[in-house]
Amino acid sequence: MVSLLAGKGFARLRELAIVAALPGRMPVILEPADWSAWLGEAESDPAALLRPAADDVLRVWPVGRAVNSPRNNGPELLAPVGGG
Repeated sequence: MVSLLAGKGFARLRELAIVAALPGRMPVILEPADWSAWLGEAESDPAALLRPAADDVLRVWPVGRAVNSPRNNGPELLAPVGGG
């Protein structure tokens, strides 16, 4: 379990299975229907958006070390390496 905003009364959320192997990562994944709430265009409870994404939303594959530098930018960074 990951505690988001501990001490602020928010519920604890389970880590996404797909990112559990990545230390210190718990992204907020927004579905298109949630965009207006996230941007403040619709009245809502922002805490309700802090939930794990569905298992079929994310994909993971190995990429090269070039992704570790902010100097690198381009579609080639997304290319799978090592048979991914």
